[in-house]
Amino acid sequence: MKKLFTYTPGLLAAALSTTVLAPASDAATVALIDGFDPFADLAGVTAGIDFDDDASGDPGSQFETQAGFTGIPNSNSKSYSVVNNGITFDIDVTNANLGNQNRYRGAGALAGGGPLMADFEQWYGGTDIVSATPPGNNVEAAITLSGLIANTQYEVMLFTMNLGAGQTTHTFYDGADSSAPSLGTFQTAGGTGDYAAWKPGVVVTTDSDANGEIVLTVQATEFVRFRDENDVPTRYESRLTMDGVAVTLVPEPSSLALLGLGGLLIVRRRRG
Repeated sequence: MKKLFTYTPGLLAAALSTTVLAPASDAATVALIDGFDPFADLAGVTAGIDFDDDASGDPGSQFETQAGFTGIPNSNSKSYSVVNNGITFDIDVTNANLGNQNRYRGAGALAGGGPLMADFEQWYGGTDIVSATPPGNNVEAAITLSGLIANTQYEVMLFTMNLGAGQTTHTFYDGADSSAPSLGTFQTAGGTGDYAAWKPGVVVTTDSDANGEIVLTVQATEFVRFRDENDVPTRYESRLTMDGVAVTLVPEPSSLALLGLGGLLIVRRRRG
């Protein structure tokens, strides 16, 4: 009888309980969320918030909160501080001089998209001006995540889906305002029953600082709202949309390898 593998008591438990965190990297990276499955993509998040939660708490409501997230009740605020799973989400909106509103997209247009994408918060900013050049007062929101593990890599999903003409483009920055380094400009898409074809926002891979914080900014792109009889722009607007924010701790690849080893320990057995 030839023994191919010897099981060592306690090794499986050690393998399964060991979580090695990804080390800090040099710079933040960003990618468009291309295709969206609310059940698979949100299942493993560390913490999240969902805008436009129904304050009534009715589980059958069209404004039901995404499972595991903290909902933000209907309001007309420009400053929020919300805690979910020990992580604090602070959001401060600037240049929203035309106010803001909570909106519901409609279950028919978003069949299968889940509560996160069914409703959203939107902030308006604009300027009446006869000019061919936008005045540059775009609405932006600084998002600070705190209570994270220091100097550790995370993925931050920023859901900014908008379907209105001129309102689908947002720029993302690695810092507290739009003077920080740009991470890129992206255009969202969605609104059909096939949510696998949606592009509802971006995922930023970045590191927490020594204080366990990540700070990012999202800015809405200005568009021409009105023109005069000579086709000269008379009003520019920007509309920042936010469905929610989710943050996920990124494990070190070696941690995943340990989990694979744990699986081998279970299935391997003595053979003769």
